[in-house]
Amino acid sequence: MADITMLEAAKHSQDALERSVAKIIVEASPVLEYLPQKTIVGPALRYHREASLGTVSWRGVGGTYTPDAGVINPLFEPLVILGGEIKVDNFEVKVMSNLLNLKAEKYRMKARQAGITFSEAFFEGDTAVDPYQFDGLRKRLTGNQKILQTAGGGTLTLAK
Repeated sequence: MADITMLEAAKHSQDALERSVAKIIVEASPVLEYLPQKTIVGPALRYHREASLGTVSWRGVGGTYTPDAGVINPLFEPLVILGGEIKVDNFEVKVMSNLLNLKAEKYRMKARQAGITFSEAFFEGDTAVDPYQFDGLRKRLTGNQKILQTAGGGTLTLAK
């Protein structure tokens, strides 16, 4: 299956509840509107990252190259679970059923919180703080990949 966004995947669902929950999560987490989702078999996503490209050089006719190879590091990203449990007291359902659909409202609130929590982890997640979540962008971007704003609201500059 091709990588598609959560909202696009929900459009193909036959389950109205699933479509509604996905829509609410995406509304609460604009990142998910653009982030493609992928089906992964197994407990982790394996991938490779280039550590160095190696070198190239110019040479003259009859000259030689210095042998060199780039470095590729195998990495993996463990899958994590984000969710929650909804508990609705039957008393609340009976007492508040004339005001609103209490169960539907509780599901909407839980879905909204899932979107907010995902967005927070996407930017600020840290497995050293919570081993059950994933590392966010702040932890992944290191060294000269960071951009800092100067004190007093000055213009953005590249970190040195």
